Amino acid sequence: MSFEFCFLLSVPVVYTAKLIYDRRVDAKWARAAKELGLEFQSSAWFKQSCISGRLGSFEIVILRGQHHKMTSAQLTVNGEERIDPRTLMHASGHRPGVLQQLIGEKIVVGDSAFDARLHIEGDNTRVCAVLNHQTRQVVFDFLEQYAAWVSSGMVHVELGLNADSDRVVAVSRAAVHVATQLVLPAEAVAQALAANALADPVPEVRLRNQECLVRLMSKFSLTALRAVRSEDYPLSDVVLRCAEAAESDSDPYQRLLAAIVMGGQRGLIGLQGIVEDRAAPETVRCCALVTLVGRSNWTSVAPTILSALSSNAEPLLVVAVWAIGLARDAQMLDRVSELAVGASDALAIAVAQTLKLIDRTESEPTLIALLDHSADEVRVLAAEALSSVGTTRAVEPLLRISDGPSSSYFKSTAHSAIRSIHGRLGDVQAGQLSLLDPVVSMGALSLATEQGGLSLASSEQDRGSLHVVDQVRAKS
Repeated sequence: MSFEFCFLLSVPVVYTAKLIYDRRVDAKWARAAKELGLEFQSSAWFKQSCISGRLGSFEIVILRGQHHKMTSAQLTVNGEERIDPRTLMHASGHRPGVLQQLIGEKIVVGDSAFDARLHIEGDNTRVCAVLNHQTRQVVFDFLEQYAAWVSSGMVHVELGLNADSDRVVAVSRAAVHVATQLVLPAEAVAQALAANALADPVPEVRLRNQECLVRLMSKFSLTALRAVRSEDYPLSDVVLRCAEAAESDSDPYQRLLAAIVMGGQRGLIGLQGIVEDRAAPETVRCCALVTLVGRSNWTSVAPTILSALSSNAEPLLVVAVWAIGLARDAQMLDRVSELAVGASDALAIAVAQTLKLIDRTESEPTLIALLDHSADEVRVLAAEALSSVGTTRAVEPLLRISDGPSSSYFKSTAHSAIRSIHGRLGDVQAGQLSLLDPVVSMGALSLATEQGGLSLASSEQDRGSLHVVDQVRAKS
């Protein structure tokens, strides 16, 4: 009997066996889908069995594997951007094949048993915030029991096709429960960190969360402001009791945690007290001020900002200046301008950015002075601000500084500012500026037709230098 003949005889046998196997799998999946309230699609030619739909508030898909994975299925719960897509979690002894090339730095949350058995990567602050005591236990049990993993904002589980309907249902519900535990809005990160730092039963976890909170909130940033927006993080009775006890603690760190956790007017009063406590560490006062700005309207926080401007603590001054810029409060323009004299890089950057945001002509002298600051970033911000508030008085300093040892980006910004000034002021009076084609004249400035006007030489040798045009000599 030839090989070809045997092969032809085996084809219907194999196909029949596969058909019977598929029907058994489909029957199990159909029962599971019905119990879960999901849609079931049976296998057919070139189409594999599939369960899909919404379970709770998540989309779930169970899809039979393709080709060499025909005996397995993958369950996926889509976090729909509510689970941080940067987070990767799996059991230390089980790294799925799809993740073999994705080896990053492991995050340690401070729970030795948890850290030893699980491998976690991602944003350290978000990971520590979301993994409170309860969530750590849920995630640990699930990833260990089902050899599951979390990546790209989704929960994944490999299922064998022989799994009965009860197991499919159990795994599906467990995966959705894990997804629910891993959801943490960016606006609730600070409150979650504070709650963990106050009440987690593991001391090292409390310390890690406090460090993450201070690192996040001690500098003024949009990320920090967003992290304190929400006060809706679910707080257990244990957390609330710890917060109430910490409100009167002698340790300012504990009072800070309590104020962030408590929220509301009670929390705001606590934060104001910390900002005005000159005996408290500067870092804690900065955290309190950033939280105040993020949670309060400007009218209520402005008095505290004024108080902070009188402080000798530079980190607090930097936060206060950034806050004024965010509020675009022109009434505090003079106070901000006073801080530019002898300012450090961080404070000068805050001043320049704030003057740029307030966008008032009165800030021109301060911005011109900042063009001589040692930090290139300060000069760039000052030039950008002068493009909208500068007058002809700003042109000579911009030309002078741009011809010095500055970055190409600053030179470009300075020339752009000069063009903007010219465009705003137009051809008005004798001595007014007229900008030439920068390609033809290398950014040179031509002057007015009257005596006393300025002229920037266009030759390569004289590039960047200013000349006074003598109209009388020119006529002769």
